[in-house]
Amino acid sequence: MSTYRALKGYSVKSITSDPANTKEGQVWYNSSARQIKIAPKIGAWASGGNLNTARAYMAGFGTQTAAVSSGGNITAVSALSEEYNGTSWTEGNDLGTARRGLKAAGTLTAGVVFGGSDGSVPTQYALVEEYDGTSYSEVNNLPSNKNNHSGCGTLTAGLSFGGSPDPTSVKTFEYDGTSWTAGGDLNAAGSQQSATGTQTAALGSGGYNVATNEEYDGSSWSEVNNLPASRDGAGTSGPQTAALIFGGHNPGTAAGLALSLNYDGTNFSNGSNLGTARYALGLTSGTAATNTSAIAFGGGTPSNSNATEEFTNAATTRTVDVS
Repeated sequence: MSTYRALKGYSVKSITSDPANTKEGQVWYNSSARQIKIAPKIGAWASGGNLNTARAYMAGFGTQTAAVSSGGNITAVSALSEEYNGTSWTEGNDLGTARRGLKAAGTLTAGVVFGGSDGSVPTQYALVEEYDGTSYSEVNNLPSNKNNHSGCGTLTAGLSFGGSPDPTSVKTFEYDGTSWTAGGDLNAAGSQQSATGTQTAALGSGGYNVATNEEYDGSSWSEVNNLPASRDGAGTSGPQTAALIFGGHNPGTAAGLALSLNYDGTNFSNGSNLGTARYALGLTSGTAATNTSAIAFGGGTPSNSNATEEFTNAATTRTVDVS
């Protein structure tokens, strides 16, 4: 029989009190309490403050405690913008142009939103607006119209890829805070992919009726291990090598998904479920977002939702009584 030391390379220490700063996976024996203890990280979604207006297909950027929800669809396309402070949403200044299916990058005080449509197939936009924490201002357009595409990164190093219409569905565009330039094409065309990461280390997962998963290195895309099943309109948070993918939609069904997936840069594993299954939800992605403090808001259930959920992945302590 193998021992813990042989498996892990160290012994379980016997100490009289719990350590002050535990590490994930740490195991010890508390001789005073006569208990074996372990410190795993446990991820869970919890309810946050609701959006003031339920909507789907919006852009989101920022962090869990400083987020922006921009545009989207109510009964028609909207220019509405709201800010989240970690507790509640407050309505701010509207977008210059109402639209849905737009995407974003950046933080609450330095954000950019791009593309989208007025809800009809022929009318899709190349419009780009920057947000300074108070108001939106129109800047240089995308090189072509984009709708239901993907976005991540920052205001000065943003990324737009995939979406519709053809033939731009494989195109990648990079933003430097002033202008857009062409990047490497996706290997597989995709609409409503989930995206996270940076301009030089991005992740694009799923899309309409596909389970494709691709990584971007700043110049080209590489196909890596697929999602366990196809999903579109999912949320994503965290870096390329430690991402959290949540919600979304299976083509052919009206309802959203609650399942979250963890991605470690190679493989996927099941995570904690959302409290409200949905797709086309708002999220924050890019350098400011993490896989330990994500946020999901709005989306379709299929009816529009105003629910906000916050994800935390924190160390806890579990005990085994051996007395």
